[in-house]
Amino acid sequence: LWRTVISAIPGAPAQVTPPWEALAALGSTATLGQPEWLTTLLLCGVVPLSLLAAYPLARRVINDRRVRLWVCGTCALLPVLLGGTNQGRLALSVVAISLPLLVMAARALVLRRTRSPEAWRGGWGAGVVLVALVAFEPSMIIFALVAGILGAIVLRRSPRKIGRIGIALGVPLVVLLPWWPTVILAPGRLFVGPDSALGGVPPAASVWQLLLGRDVGPGLPPLWVGAVVFGVIWIVAVLGLAR
Repeated sequence: LWRTVISAIPGAPAQVTPPWEALAALGSTATLGQPEWLTTLLLCGVVPLSLLAAYPLARRVINDRRVRLWVCGTCALLPVLLGGTNQGRLALSVVAISLPLLVMAARALVLRRTRSPEAWRGGWGAGVVLVALVAFEPSMIIFALVAGILGAIVLRRSPRKIGRIGIALGVPLVVLLPWWPTVILAPGRLFVGPDSALGGVPPAASVWQLLLGRDVGPGLPPLWVGAVVFGVIWIVAVLGLAR
């Protein structure tokens, strides 16, 4: 797998391999050179790993223990409810595991005291998580840049916090630097992760399917499961806005 990362792409010598292949090779090194073990771990272990990633964040922002467990359980089951596990969507598994870690790092970036040495951990932590997120879901860099710019505007009176935001955004931009010329030459690569590369791009789902978390493709749970789970989510969201 490392040889694939280093070698040029056949027919496109000016481009480099996507960053998710490098992270997959790094993870395969940790699994004794077996990429299928890494893939199995991400797909089959996404529920417990997402639960472990989401619980520390929920413990900091949700006081009620029952609501906390319900939120964490729902977040952990989302990759399965969206069909990601049965369809073998690696990017969805990585996003489900990494997104709570990114939110927790961003929360520490904003809330920790500016003059504390530990205050910079949030920026570095968010940057490391963004490397994994952008590698497997490149379009996440767009949302990260927009969120960073908005955060810098809101925190314009706190230069140290703006510096942490700069670190969080700078880490993925620097680590993935060899790949950005490829994106400039072929901007469509920004929307292509491992799922599109391995399985092709499916047709777009209808609006009602998206509202119930139903993508196009095999491996989806029964319709009533998505209707119950996502129906509760929509009801809670509407009640929250009404309050």
